[in-house]
Amino acid sequence: MPAFQLSIIIPCFNTAEYLEDCLLSVARNVPSESRASVELIVINDGSTDNTAERLAELLPRTQLPYQLIEQTNRGLSAARNAGLAIASGRYIGFLDSDDIWLEDMQPLISTIQTFQADVIEFNAKRFTDTEMDTHTVFKLIDSAQSIDAIKKSAFVQSDWMVWARFYQRDILTDLYFVEGITYEDVLFTSQCYLRAQNILTIDTPCVGYRYRPTSITNTNTEKDLVSLHQVISKCLQQYRKMPSDLNFFLLCNALIIYMHIYINMHKSIIGIGYQTLRKLLSKNKEIKHFKLSSRLMISNLPLYLVARTIKWSTLALVTSRIR
Repeated sequence: MPAFQLSIIIPCFNTAEYLEDCLLSVARNVPSESRASVELIVINDGSTDNTAERLAELLPRTQLPYQLIEQTNRGLSAARNAGLAIASGRYIGFLDSDDIWLEDMQPLISTIQTFQADVIEFNAKRFTDTEMDTHTVFKLIDSAQSIDAIKKSAFVQSDWMVWARFYQRDILTDLYFVEGITYEDVLFTSQCYLRAQNILTIDTPCVGYRYRPTSITNTNTEKDLVSLHQVISKCLQQYRKMPSDLNFFLLCNALIIYMHIYINMHKSIIGIGYQTLRKLLSKNKEIKHFKLSSRLMISNLPLYLVARTIKWSTLALVTSRIR
């Protein structure tokens, strides 16, 4: 029997100024009667600020069971993998060290104890240092819908943030984050959904997602494009192995993410107006526009961009499916 109902994995790298908000937000929202059932697994991924000192001070203050891993800097995926390797909870959750937990965790703990869901997905709100958004981040559909409908919604919207779910540990067997790349959530979380036999949706904003213009998520580099090459390649391999609609949606969305980043970095593309394409790609978030926006985006892709970024075989496969 698992030692804990829930393990929360928190990787840290040079986020000392946010650790008090993060760790104590979890502590405040775990009621005293459930403290023994929730463990924190915190990984200091070679921080060069005073993260180590802050962790030594703050972790005992949470009054929660915790494990602290100190390692040389290996990146976000490696830090999460280190946490996964020692997590002993029946369910596994993730929280970034600059984010916060917003809600009383007791209802989720009760849900974990009552239901046998493979994935429990919940909502989030974005916030800055000065204000919290009033609207939620994700568009979730009701758990009363079929498992196929829930999965289709997830794959079409492609919001794969790993911290927006709890995962039953049994579906994580032999599943780890690909190290050395960005957009690792796309592969990890989508695999969890493909493995899941039942998914519970809770449309409550449980996580506060901190918006920082300088964070990894909001600054694009050539590494992102290289990483997405790997993501697209793996999605293509998966689609060829199992040519389902879900794997097709995953492949198309990886291509669209690539285009978003390329546009953000280069600001213009031969043959397509920057603003026009940005407006077109934004439609991808709506299910009813998915095939249309994908078809238009791919069919208008400039030749020089295709030649340097995406293999013709991938492009032909995608366009043949959506014509």
